[in-house]
Amino acid sequence: MHTTFTLATIQDLHEKATRLDGAILHRFCGEWQHKERFCQVQAIILIAEIAQRNLHLDHGYMHLSDYCQQYLGLSEGEAWTRVQIAKVSKKFPELVLAFASGGISLTVAGMLARHLTPDNKDELLSRAAGKSKRVVEELLAAYTGVTPQPRSSLRPQYVPVKLESTHSPNESTEIAGPGTCAAGELPCLTSSNSEIEGS
Repeated sequence: MHTTFTLATIQDLHEKATRLDGAILHRFCGEWQHKERFCQVQAIILIAEIAQRNLHLDHGYMHLSDYCQQYLGLSEGEAWTRVQIAKVSKKFPELVLAFASGGISLTVAGMLARHLTPDNKDELLSRAAGKSKRVVEELLAAYTGVTPQPRSSLRPQYVPVKLESTHSPNESTEIAGPGTCAAGELPCLTSSNSEIEGS
């Protein structure tokens, strides 16, 4: 079920946290970090499917990155990283698995995505495991012979596209925004929540 946060909610969470001892704080923090990673994997897979079907066009976004920023509310960097991974997630599921298992960070996964090939994927993923962004930048520079360049902050301007409706006149075409689905409507890509804890 979607949770709406308010100032009172945040203050209440802080108050509850102050009553937890150190060991429980560490355990809860680790569990929520694990759940966050799990949710990020699902989001990337869903973005990949949206990209494959060009469903971002349904909302008037010419570019998937604009869909991620404007519709999903991600920052430019967050959108760029997820789009890079989503683009290759079906071809190289090992990249998603490396992130899901905690071997590499989301940022590193995004950096590796553009350089993976069937021949080098195992080597690059192995060498990048547990490495920081800076170390992986140096690794890729040495591997490709190209000095990494900063990404441009310029993005294509968002221009809504009026699409011809394929719905009947009496059929509702309203699409709910992210996070507004009722309980049970959000897709879970595993058979049960117990798999989260067991993974």
